[in-house]
Amino acid sequence: MLNLLLAVPAWVSNSFPTIRIVLMCIIAVGALAMIVITLMQSARGETGANVITGATNDSYYMQNKGETKDEVLRRLTIGLAIAIVVCVLIYLTLFAIYPNTSAGA
Repeated sequence: MLNLLLAVPAWVSNSFPTIRIVLMCIIAVGALAMIVITLMQSARGETGANVITGATNDSYYMQNKGETKDEVLRRLTIGLAIAIVVCVLIYLTLFAIYPNTSAGA
């Protein structure tokens, strides 16, 4: 009974190594992109307030700071991290289903 549940067509089991290679390439490119995007961001400690006087900069730029380049890079970093985690989970699932990578076995 268990053999019937675990039986998969030959084309599916033959495509697992290729799918894993593609996933590893996506993970590697995503990791490199994450490094570059992270290095492009500026420090997040700036609030726009003067430390000595406590005055804030209520300029148009400060009011619309959510649409700046740093905000776009921050959102892109979060999205890329989620995509990498999903790819890693898929890769590990495929590895658990079909651990044999040799073509002769």
